Amino acid sequence: MATASCSLQSLFAALVLFAGTASCVCQTTLQIQEPLPDPAKLLQAASDKEDAFADERQKYICVFTNHGFRIMNNKIKDWHRLYESFYIHGHEIERLLALNGVPLSVKQRKAEEARVTKKIEAFQRKPVEPFVGLAGGMSISRGEHRWAQTVEGAIIRAGIFSNERRVIYRGRIAIQIDFHGDKNFKAQTDEELIARGLSGTIIVDEESGAIVRIGADAPTDIYKNGELLLGNGIMFIGFDAVRIADNLYLPSSWVRNRYRYGEWDDFWLQGCREYKVEMRVLPQAAPVE
Repeated sequence: MATASCSLQSLFAALVLFAGTASCVCQTTLQIQEPLPDPAKLLQAASDKEDAFADERQKYICVFTNHGFRIMNNKIKDWHRLYESFYIHGHEIERLLALNGVPLSVKQRKAEEARVTKKIEAFQRKPVEPFVGLAGGMSISRGEHRWAQTVEGAIIRAGIFSNERRVIYRGRIAIQIDFHGDKNFKAQTDEELIARGLSGTIIVDEESGAIVRIGADAPTDIYKNGELLLGNGIMFIGFDAVRIADNLYLPSSWVRNRYRYGEWDDFWLQGCREYKVEMRVLPQAAPVE
């Protein structure tokens, strides 16, 4: 029980940190005379841009930290991973660098490199599959997917938008928009069903048109056919992105509850660099900033 208590305390501390970090930078509203764009058109254009970012993402190897826990049979399993993420022919490959704060041993590292090399060779023998979505976020899978197939992307379709205003976010001019789910929206997927039950804010960097922040609360548990999709006391979800290069924004952190399980995940970007993978050659580790 002590382990469970500690993990839950860490969870809610992360919630406070994630929510507070976003709110403190969006306090100053700008008095600019230029008319604000239509929020629906702005967000649709931003959603399209996310797919373009995803194509660029394949050129980079990035290091992430991942914290999480899962409750199964009244027991808590928690983890802390440091790993690299890169893409081969449209498929994400992860290489573990450290587990629970401990770097891999020589034996573990050799086994991990053998596993990753095998995956690289397998994917390089397959035809290139266009990569059309960002890994991570709050989709059912952390694999390849379009932005529109994530919960974040579904908000654009399932939300009603209001109170758009210019703000300063990370020192740049941005447009912040409030939203709440449209109860009359006919959800076709789990992501749309979840998006329909959310309310919160979206922040779009005005110059680049990139979505840089989504913070949302689910006021009640969300079910599908009697099965819990989102809830169990974890009612906040968040997504944050930063500029990696010109015209490229990548998710820098995101928080999610994997529905169907009592599971919590948060991911934090540590650093990225461009790379090119050759057959049988592993990319060198990306610098951790």
